Amino acid sequence: MAITDMAKKVKVYGFRKFAHYDENITEKILEDFDADSTVLDVEYFGNDVLDEIFSGDPDYIIGLGQCPASMGKKLRVEKRAVNWKEPPLSRIEPMGKDELFPNLDIGDENSIDSSSAGKYVCNYSMYKILDRIDKEKLGTKYAFIHVPEGYDIQKARALLQKYIDGL
Repeated sequence: MAITDMAKKVKVYGFRKFAHYDENITEKILEDFDADSTVLDVEYFGNDVLDEIFSGDPDYIIGLGQCPASMGKKLRVEKRAVNWKEPPLSRIEPMGKDELFPNLDIGDENSIDSSSAGKYVCNYSMYKILDRIDKEKLGTKYAFIHVPEGYDIQKARALLQKYIDGL
């Protein structure tokens, strides 16, 4: 019996520069990265952006966000999205679950697990994507990685590729 190797469909997204930062490392990582990727503005988004992220019906979605260098020298694999955003402090989905959890286990000795993706667009994107996966009962697997500001871009690309190759 022949086994057909079906190509996995992976979507990766990151963010443009924001606030006082001169650049966003995730945009730099995705610049020359050979994958279906999207770079988002740093703002709360609606269904049109969600539709873009889910375009092509990916089997896997990996989100990338920048965290301050002061948070350490390892990648942070976020393990929880909360139903809160700021400013202003409010629920992302008024009737939604309090927490949602990524269903794609990635990481290695170059990463640590984190349970706090913040209260701005990283957590927001996590929650919105996981909420859609949950509500629409999709089989899509999802993970989110925070990359410290100043992290070696080539190393980040290589680790991202390693994580994708391991799917």
